[in-house]
Amino acid sequence: MLIELKESFNDNGTFVPKDNRNADYQNILERIAKGEIYQAYDSLIDAKETKKQALKYNRRVFQYSNFVFDENVYKASESAQNKLANKIQSVLRSGDTFFSWNDAFDKVVALEFNKAQELLSAIILREDFAYSKYAEKLKEIEDEDCTTLEELENININFD
Repeated sequence: MLIELKESFNDNGTFVPKDNRNADYQNILERIAKGEIYQAYDSLIDAKETKKQALKYNRRVFQYSNFVFDENVYKASESAQNKLANKIQSVLRSGDTFFSWNDAFDKVVALEFNKAQELLSAIILREDFAYSKYAEKLKEIEDEDCTTLEELENININFD
């Protein structure tokens, strides 16, 4: 399918710039002149794609930003989650009840085993919230009832 974009055409996965010196572009114009059906450029579609990219960025910023738990500030990155889960498993196997963990500022914090599990749960809940909020906002952007740039602009994509 031939799709017109802002500065190019997508010709079945091949992007052809709108450049009169380009033979492929001239070929596309000729095909259109002969009646080939194509999806015309739509600024709303372009704006929706941009809004979706901004939403995805906001989700990641929220999801992986530092957060407060039990009076300490912790990282919520994917690697922090994995490291904490591995550490909890290790402590569980060893039978220890305390272990140390670094906060977001690399300050060592002694955590009781049950507090560490609560911390991991808090990180996972934060991630779940981020994805559910993302899905909710994405649905608003993609909704076929959103038919104007003004309506699109009014969709709040912040995670606060």
